[in-house]
Amino acid sequence: MLGVNAHILILKYGLDFSEYRKVMKVTEAMDEVVAAAPFVFNEMMLARGNRLSGVLVKGVDPQRVGRVLDLPQHIEKPHKVTQNQLPELLQPSVDEKGRSLGRLPGIIIGRVLAEKLKAKVGDVMRLVSPLSGLDLAGWTAAGDLPRSRDFRVAGVFFSGFNEYDKRLVYVHMRDAQSFLDQGDVVTGVDLKIRDVFQARVLARRIADSLGGSPYRAIDWSELNRNLFTALAVQKVALILVIAIIVVCLLYT
Repeated sequence: MLGVNAHILILKYGLDFSEYRKVMKVTEAMDEVVAAAPFVFNEMMLARGNRLSGVLVKGVDPQRVGRVLDLPQHIEKPHKVTQNQLPELLQPSVDEKGRSLGRLPGIIIGRVLAEKLKAKVGDVMRLVSPLSGLDLAGWTAAGDLPRSRDFRVAGVFFSGFNEYDKRLVYVHMRDAQSFLDQGDVVTGVDLKIRDVFQARVLARRIADSLGGSPYRAIDWSELNRNLFTALAVQKVALILVIAIIVVCLLYT
């Protein structure tokens, strides 16, 4: 789970997180922080032919993401890659100034999603960003059509966490920014730290060092609170079941 998720996420209230480079510089200067990487995150639809699936699109910087997440280690097709090889796999379709490079952008999808959509490396898929409040009329010629763009499957990863393998996809951050047409802004910054069990304390320190609101730092335990709550409930239920079984055995 921690290989797919960052140890700490830095978010900003609003849609103008353009000073993310300054935030990364501040956090990477801390001894407890190993590395930082920006990301763009959005919910979209991915289609191949008549097959369609809702996905969570994460735009990443391939030069940095391998320092924070274990994405390179999880990629199994077309072949295993190292952190340094990831930029070759996840190539953008636009340069730093937004000019077209004349090629389809790459997308990395999970194994479960690839099986669902019958997709393989090299296939062309269409990413669709539905409009807010879109109704059926929006899909007609007279209405505003959802924004869409073709991507080439550059790789398939397998994390072992079904929820990620069937919904999470990765694209180059520049392509995500260009697709959403929001300029050079990000959703947040991922951080990897040396001691994951100090994440909650460090998250508070980071938020304070950034001046507090509108910034917010979320540690991995808070990010996965629902999962840990479910595990705690299962643990209690298991103890009760075992206790009932023991009592029944003692009185039979």
